[in-house]
Amino acid sequence: MRDKKVLIILDDLSGGGAERIFVNIANEFISQGIDTEFLLGQKKGVYFDILEKSIVVHDLDAKSFYDYIKKLRSFLKGKPYTHIFTATHYISSAAVLAKKRLKHTAKILATLHYNLPYQLSILRLPQRLWMKYLNGFFLKRADEVIAVSQGVAEGFQKGTGIKRPDIKVIYNPVFDDSIYEKAAEDVANPVFNNGKKTLIYVGRFAEQKNPALLVKAFQLVLKERNDIQLLMIGQGGLEPEIKKMIRDLQLEDNIHLPGFQKNPFAYIARSNLFVLSSIYEGLPTVLIEALALGINVVSTDCPNGPDEILGQGVYGWLAENNDADSLASAIKNALANPKKPFLLKERAMYFHKKNIIPEYLNLLN
Repeated sequence: MRDKKVLIILDDLSGGGAERIFVNIANEFISQGIDTEFLLGQKKGVYFDILEKSIVVHDLDAKSFYDYIKKLRSFLKGKPYTHIFTATHYISSAAVLAKKRLKHTAKILATLHYNLPYQLSILRLPQRLWMKYLNGFFLKRADEVIAVSQGVAEGFQKGTGIKRPDIKVIYNPVFDDSIYEKAAEDVANPVFNNGKKTLIYVGRFAEQKNPALLVKAFQLVLKERNDIQLLMIGQGGLEPEIKKMIRDLQLEDNIHLPGFQKNPFAYIARSNLFVLSSIYEGLPTVLIEALALGINVVSTDCPNGPDEILGQGVYGWLAENNDADSLASAIKNALANPKKPFLLKERAMYFHKKNIIPEYLNLLN
């Protein structure tokens, strides 16, 4: 593998699931002697702290698809990369174009992390047609197309016409044994000392994650039992709106927002129930991390990923998408009838790095 030189192209290393997964992959590649570098549209993000220090990170200073088209070809010229990983439709398209124009020999490995049909549904017609064209025309010309779940693969097949056998499914290498060390670290937060059962949310305060739905569902459950509290860890554009919602509903004593935490695992491990309220996903890593820590989980049955991770409800509770009553009902059932931690941990092992990284290594052969 020492003859391989890998480049991973992302917008940045902000607090998203795809970014953290590629940091995991890069760290593992480096540990196995594979020369690996990052090229970021903007050299920023919270995951620099967990990125192996020897990994070179380049700043492309690109903020749009057209920036990537103009600057990526210049960056790649003369550089001996053998494999290039991408994670968005516009970066994948720009990489395919750059390879063609430069006659570069690197293999383009386009990874798919999102639900394409939903993304298309919320766009205006011109944007929808453009996104469909980029995903269809250029992804077909990548050397490999890798989806993070069966649902994501099926969505791209429907949305682009790419034949299903041409899309390889490799689940994300979500965690390794270090998660247990992090989970055991101290948490200086008094909410865990008040005797209440703790529901926890970890994610961005963004429309996709639908945190408002969780607040509504929590309020419904709180009407029936007053021994619960909700911890919402994260940050994002909707945070002021969620804080106002909590104040308006007079839930300040029951819902706590400690902000972004570098080590959310210590918080998850001390909670009773993890709740995911998303409208859509690709393969929600935090759901898997909660299972790995033996924590019961409730999730909206959104496209895509939760149903695959939870075995259609065997390893957790699924609620109807964007339905506060259904989510509240699932939360009540989970609190009343928790599943055995060993069962949840056993399921999570399927997504352990040691079981997934070999599939990524095979892509380099």
